[in-house]
Amino acid sequence: MGTITIDHLPQSQCEGYPAASFRVVPVCALYWCGGKRALDEVIRLTELEMGSQQFDCMGYFRFLEKHGYVEFVL
Repeated sequence: MGTITIDHLPQSQCEGYPAASFRVVPVCALYWCGGKRALDEVIRLTELEMGSQQFDCMGYFRFLEKHGYVEFVL
């Protein structure tokens, strides 16, 4: 197991998001998920660990959802 890669997507479909293996903030956010935390908690914990960032975590997870990598549940 590792982080989610988006290597199979053409660059034109990546919407500016990097493969998580190359950016520390997305990797951190993905490891905080685990299927048991709400996204706002994941973002909060990521910011506590990494400091305030310019990375759009909400947009990133919506992008992952659109491509079938994650699922938002209530």
